[in-house]
Amino acid sequence: RETGRIGVISYYGYHLVPVVAGSDVMSDRLLDSARTSCGATFAPFGEALPAGEQVSPDGAVDASTALFPEYTWFVRGLFHAEKPGPVLELFRFIFDYDGKATVSSSEKYTQFLIFNKDDQSLSPQDEKAPKPSKLAARWRQFVMKVIYMLKKLFKIIG
Repeated sequence: RETGRIGVISYYGYHLVPVVAGSDVMSDRLLDSARTSCGATFAPFGEALPAGEQVSPDGAVDASTALFPEYTWFVRGLFHAEKPGPVLELFRFIFDYDGKATVSSSEKYTQFLIFNKDDQSLSPQDEKAPKPSKLAARWRQFVMKVIYMLKKLFKIIG
């Protein structure tokens, strides 16, 4: 009897567009990555989680809390709906694998991957993976404060 295949691919590495109060959540710039991964734990943008068995090398993701951790891949560095060739190859790997593909089935497609826009490549993260940018997090906080002040100013004037 044929059984279904499952594979969850969640993009992360960006904060939400700074128009909502909770924009410090990790996302693909459109959707909250905790939701697209079916419950994985993400550090707030610009911060890192403590090291753990299923924590990404960049410290941004704890896969152990996802609904299907053994079938959930995390790709850092892609915006929502981007599907470059290497990501399509990951999809093909999951669908064509002899049996059920898991995050341990391939050295090429480990649980934590990083997309390099310069050479359009997908590679496993390693212990030298760069940490999330604190400068970007500070910039987001600045933008949020400006938006907050403008809202207050226009409420007073209006």
